[in-house]
Amino acid sequence: MIQNIIALVIVAAVILKVGYNTYKALITKEKGLCGGCASCDLKRELKKKGKLHPLNPNQVKAFKKEEIRFAGK
Repeated sequence: MIQNIIALVIVAAVILKVGYNTYKALITKEKGLCGGCASCDLKRELKKKGKLHPLNPNQVKAFKKEEIRFAGK
């Protein structure tokens, strides 16, 4: 009896998760390439408040292919 209850709870959780993901996929705002994720709205609000400053191109360093090293396994 307890096994049936546990199985039903798991199935219900999976159904809820699939339903929620489907709902989020249908209502996502299509504003940009990323699909209008929440971080875009957050960045916009931070820019309005002056807490997020644009990247200074003088401080950006380009990576050279020969300088990139990967750690071994």
